Amino acid sequence: LSLNAALEVISLDTIAIGQITGVNVMPREVFQIALLNNAASIIITHNHPSGHVLPSQTDNKFTQRLKKLSDMMHLPLRDHFIVSGKCYYSYAENEQL
Repeated sequence: LSLNAALEVISLDTIAIGQITGVNVMPREVFQIALLNNAASIIITHNHPSGHVLPSQTDNKFTQRLKKLSDMMHLPLRDHFIVSGKCYYSYAENEQL
């Protein structure tokens, strides 16, 4: 999600569609779209088809990498949601951002 300065959603974009066991997303793809949308900040999300919403070690590494890069770019990463069915996990709510 690309957000404006008032934290309103200005664009919802799909970066990649994965396979059953995963997806390969590069940070540059995330930030390229956000910059083209002239976003003031971003929220990222992905799904876990397994039904388990707790982040994997890969999820944590990717989130921390995006957070570090977003801080360097002055393009805040507001949250990272993992969704599955009616459940979700929020990095911000769990104070991991």
